Amino acid sequence: MATTPNYGWVTPAPTDLVTDLPADFETFADAVDADLAGLLGGTTGQVLTKASGTDHDFAFATPTAGIPATILDAKGDLIVASGADTAARLAVGTNDHVLTADSGATNGVKWAAVSAAAQNFTLINTGGTALTGASTITVSGISGKNSLYVYIKGASCTSASGIIRFRLNTDSTSDIYQTNLKEFQASYSAQDRSVDGFTQVLIAEIPEVAMTAYGSILIYGCNAAGVKPFQLTGTSGTGANGKNYLGNGHYAGTSAISSVSILSSGGNFDAGTVFVYGA
Repeated sequence: MATTPNYGWVTPAPTDLVTDLPADFETFADAVDADLAGLLGGTTGQVLTKASGTDHDFAFATPTAGIPATILDAKGDLIVASGADTAARLAVGTNDHVLTADSGATNGVKWAAVSAAAQNFTLINTGGTALTGASTITVSGISGKNSLYVYIKGASCTSASGIIRFRLNTDSTSDIYQTNLKEFQASYSAQDRSVDGFTQVLIAEIPEVAMTAYGSILIYGCNAAGVKPFQLTGTSGTGANGKNYLGNGHYAGTSAISSVSILSSGGNFDAGTVFVYGA
């Protein structure tokens, strides 16, 4: 008679599988319920937040009110405060206008055109620099100035005649261009000169020993790397040989202006003062 093979299996009794299962599930459910107790409850619109630093400690709470995106209507809109805890929309302004504080405006600010600030020229070389003892006098240490005003007072040189010029940044390259230089003299009619690519600019001429020269130069864009336009006037006094100059042009050097030099072609200066103002 055939027999059933014995593979070593033991058939468990039904009580071995189910006797402790209900209690085990109850214990497990209690633990889960305790861990997830913070997830219970809450009302519509509330959010789940941490109630403390303790693990699994959560609570439902009403979210803090934020600024709704619907307050913005168009490209360039800004969110500003019209009062305490009150957000408001400020529509974008006109092209090239800037945001300006205005306590009288509803939102405390407004868009407005840029107002041109008046330039305030102050003396850089305190007391002026004497034009004596050398044929080139340099005022250095100039920085952060957008415009310069150079005033030459009572300049004279040791020679019987001489020409007074100015140079920027002690630049000896041909970076100065004059689009117009008009010369006036009592003994003959006015004439125009055009000088391009010079290292220095004529301000005044001293044709006689007794004469002294006066002049002024206004230079723009001094604190930038681009072209620096200038305007100048100069005079060497009255009389038949006296000369007056009017001119304009530009300096093409790429560096900001750090110094201004006054030069004499008639030997050393023996009198006069140069004042350099910056704005």
